[in-house]
Amino acid sequence: MEKYNVTRIQSDIINFLGDRRINEFNINILNNETSVLYGFVDSLDLKNKIEKYISDKGYELSVSLTVYGEDIPDNFRYAMITTSTADFRKDDRFRSERVHQLIFGEWVKVLKLSDSYCKIKDLKSGYIGFIATKSLDFCSLDKMNNIISHKCSFVNKRFTKITSQNGNKWIPFGSKIYVSDYNSDYSEFLTPSFSFKVSSDDIQNDNFTIDNNLENIVDLYEGVPYLWGGSSTYGTDCSGFVGRIYDVCGINIPRDADQQEFTSTSIQQSELEKGDLIFFPGHVGIYMGNGLFAHSNTKYSGVTINNLLEPQDAYEDYLLSSVTKYGRIK
Repeated sequence: MEKYNVTRIQSDIINFLGDRRINEFNINILNNETSVLYGFVDSLDLKNKIEKYISDKGYELSVSLTVYGEDIPDNFRYAMITTSTADFRKDDRFRSERVHQLIFGEWVKVLKLSDSYCKIKDLKSGYIGFIATKSLDFCSLDKMNNIISHKCSFVNKRFTKITSQNGNKWIPFGSKIYVSDYNSDYSEFLTPSFSFKVSSDDIQNDNFTIDNNLENIVDLYEGVPYLWGGSSTYGTDCSGFVGRIYDVCGINIPRDADQQEFTSTSIQQSELEKGDLIFFPGHVGIYMGNGLFAHSNTKYSGVTINNLLEPQDAYEDYLLSSVTKYGRIK
């Protein structure tokens, strides 16, 4: 394989892998007597995807890829978020940009261990970044699967208090609760290391639905401060707000507004239904019906409901004129 072909093929593979927010890789091609693609990838799925791409393209390459985290002890390869929220940092330091946020009960795969910030992959969105180690309750794949085999409920209040022998904490709407023992007063639930109790009135045992619960969910968020990278009732950005609504309805959508726009099905304004997404440059909101939509915005520094189809002021006129797409999640 000639030198210029090596550069081109490596570039082709990197372009094929696409979005670095959800695909972590460090690959190179060694071109001696035989050509070898070597390096690291974040998952076995990504490794298999690369191998299939090389085969389909007919590239004469042997593949020697290592999956990040294979050197981590089994009991530290996965983790649950057990702080109220866990900021997802771009780099492994507190002052790094918050690019995403997880909340209590969500799961991650550990790519690199550290005593301060671990590099992790969000198992829901695929997002990759750094989370403070103190927010993580580590476990093996088997233990994670055992916990998630229990009934998964959601916190249905803006915040609720949970209790354990190690103290109390408040967790936000949408936090996942894996119930081990339920009664009409209190429910016990599991994390990898602890058992907690929560008021049974404060959890929803079934998924919410857009048709039946959208207004109630938005009501919990109305007035919540705008927070870049946030996705909780402590603070949220536009795509984190929309993503959390769909999450509690049992539907997984991508993290960022551009990803949500790309994966949604384009519809006409006249076809808008409750739960459809409305996209603007770098922004997204969710349609509530009757011309109204909800969004977390910087204009009012938080979550508001605005009239899009019959604008009442200059801001709403601006919003309507700025729409880039009406999208439906299927």
